[in-house]
Amino acid sequence: MTCSPSLFSSGAEYSIKEVNILNTSETIVWGEKRHQAPDFWMDILESGDNLTDKVQHGTHSNSGSTKPTRSGGANFACADGSVRFLKFGRSVNPENWWCVQQTNRLKYVLSLAALQP
Repeated sequence: MTCSPSLFSSGAEYSIKEVNILNTSETIVWGEKRHQAPDFWMDILESGDNLTDKVQHGTHSNSGSTKPTRSGGANFACADGSVRFLKFGRSVNPENWWCVQQTNRLKYVLSLAALQP
């Protein structure tokens, strides 16, 4: 998730005040990642691009293939406690569900063509 430092709880380096998450049912806190990716968290502002090469956007498909496809999707846990299956790329387009603030949800929208299955 991406947000400004003012949203974080004091003294807690990696926590956020729950009241600052406005769209809890559409804010991702956990997503499926590529098996070879050593990452443990997703950070939009980190060097490189976690959303295009670390998040597994199409891990589940109904094509019968064992490889991820653009026709598939992935499971994502949201801040309200729900788990959602989102079709390929829908976690980042038309809004980026990895962001907390509305301005960032629109600022960090990605083209579906930029994503790996």
